[in-house]
Amino acid sequence: MCIKWPSARSTGCTQQAIGAGDGPLQYPAHKKRSPVCNLNATWGVTNGMIHPFQRSGMAGRSCRLWQSVCFVLLVELLFPGISQAGGRQLALAAAAAPLFQETNVWNVHLIFTAEQWAAMEPKRIQGGFGGFGGPGGPGGPMGGSMSGPMGGPGRPGGFGGPMAGPGNPMRSSTNGPSGPMVGGPGGQMGGPQRGGPPGGDDGGGMTLRNPNAKRNGLAGMLGIDFVWAKADLEFDGLKFENVAVRYKGNGTYMGSQRQLKRPLKIDLDKNVRGQNLLGVTKLNFGNLVADPSCVSDTLSYQLFREAGVPSPRTAHAKIYLTVPGKYDHQLLGLYVMVENVDAMYAISRFGLKQGLIMKPVTPKLFEYLGEDWSAYAGIYDPKTRAYPEQQRRVIEMAKLVSSADDATFQARIGDFLDLDEFARFLAVTVYLSTMDSILAQGQNYYIYLHPVSNKFKFMPWDLDHSFGDFPMIGSAEGRINLSLVHPYVGKNKLLERMLAFEKFKSLYLGYHRQFLDTVYQPEKVQRQLDQIAGLVRPTVKEESEARLKRFEQAVSDKPIPADSNDNNPFRGFGPFGGTPSQTKLFITKRAASVAEQLAGKSTGMIIERGGFGPPGGGPPGGGPPPGGGMPGGPDDDQDFGPPMEEMPF
Repeated sequence: MCIKWPSARSTGCTQQAIGAGDGPLQYPAHKKRSPVCNLNATWGVTNGMIHPFQRSGMAGRSCRLWQSVCFVLLVELLFPGISQAGGRQLALAAAAAPLFQETNVWNVHLIFTAEQWAAMEPKRIQGGFGGFGGPGGPGGPMGGSMSGPMGGPGRPGGFGGPMAGPGNPMRSSTNGPSGPMVGGPGGQMGGPQRGGPPGGDDGGGMTLRNPNAKRNGLAGMLGIDFVWAKADLEFDGLKFENVAVRYKGNGTYMGSQRQLKRPLKIDLDKNVRGQNLLGVTKLNFGNLVADPSCVSDTLSYQLFREAGVPSPRTAHAKIYLTVPGKYDHQLLGLYVMVENVDAMYAISRFGLKQGLIMKPVTPKLFEYLGEDWSAYAGIYDPKTRAYPEQQRRVIEMAKLVSSADDATFQARIGDFLDLDEFARFLAVTVYLSTMDSILAQGQNYYIYLHPVSNKFKFMPWDLDHSFGDFPMIGSAEGRINLSLVHPYVGKNKLLERMLAFEKFKSLYLGYHRQFLDTVYQPEKVQRQLDQIAGLVRPTVKEESEARLKRFEQAVSDKPIPADSNDNNPFRGFGPFGGTPSQTKLFITKRAASVAEQLAGKSTGMIIERGGFGPPGGGPPGGGPPPGGGMPGGPDDDQDFGPPMEEMPF
């Protein structure tokens, strides 16, 4: 029996008989897409993930996609009654493998009506810092001024003026004096705020949450609420109608709000129940605005997977936009497509979907907040339903971390935490010196509570600031030489207690030693970087020559002279210009630092909690950077970032 669509365009793929039968099965006409590719496949497991290995020759990326589409259809036809938790779901999860391959650059086209496009604009809500002002003017998306303690008036179409309040100079053990930045006394960005405690002297930092927002993070805290709009989608020739689209991200949205190229999330079955792409219903597209190299996410997830840490898969996409009368197949640019962490993800990694998936945002992970789950729900942001026994498990873990004596903690922590997996997760996180993470900001990771072992497993997320490229915290030298035994910023009771536990510390340092010759090996990692860079370079060039120039600097192994930095205090920080950080140089220097620390030749460097902002780079004496306050760019108009025509990409 063959499956085919009549009158579909040819892609050079070969139809393949997959069983005995009386003739071809004609799929309904409204499902016409493309001829079916060879379905000859076997099952395999790589890095703990089930997927079909392709045995026969394929005619490129699209043919693999058609093959997997047919595989999904076959599963649906043969196993319509199998439980959602059974083999059918495992098969569907496996079929998505060709979708997420680092060698893929998919062509994605979003088509909006004028009304749908207008509906994409985020709404304003009361922000954690006092919210926003009146209606936006014509100057751009999210127009209007910021009100409240975040500063003065803004011009129509832009954010308000520099953040007010007595600043707390950003400091690290490697920094000299730096300019006053954001925040009240003692806290990162912090005086009293809605939904969180005032910044204090305990080094705990700020919680990036706003109780009025639907989602955690900087954007929600500043009063930005992303809303779903409708559109049609073409994904490498496959057409989907009435999909749901919204903006996503925090810093990446803030840094690109005055451009067309903003981060996107697409939900295929929100409006059309059951609509999916190889079993996948949600697609995440990062706009790479904070990563001039365009490789950090993909390469970092590769390294986590090599280390045996369950991690999302990635591919890349060229996204085009059509809005009649406004944009006609307009290239937005290169995006990284990151696998969504959801029930299908859990099935593909753990063989089960019943576990609890959480995405915490807190610098005080597993702090005990009492016996009522409502005190934890906003912080841990469950992505699946949290059943009473799962809620109880989180609270019990919090009690253990917060109040158990050392002997009790060390005796029982292995019952709550997968120590081996957490050692691997923490080792790679620290090697990458990614400070916009559990190490400092208390965000950008997932926790999965396994339904069988009842243990918490950690998974990375949002790695565009890896390879030490987060100048908002610490200095470049400090991030290169980040301490292995004190890698966290400020107080972090969970990490402090884990690294004081000799059994765990030995396991964790042992993985650093092992990974120096494997996962972290500089020549190997740089080859991986070159492969990804070669793949995306043509699309980066299509975006602009300025973007290409910064890309080539970021992926080069030739040091850029210091004087080419032009004293930009936001050096390396994506949307705010300046010479980008050079990932290859970090790879070499970081591996050397890890080796020296393991050999006892260095203790590394500890980054202290300071204000939230880039390292000081203003006038001598530690004045604020040009433009003042939170990133305001080279202008004196006091909006959040330079005008679009002055953006460096």
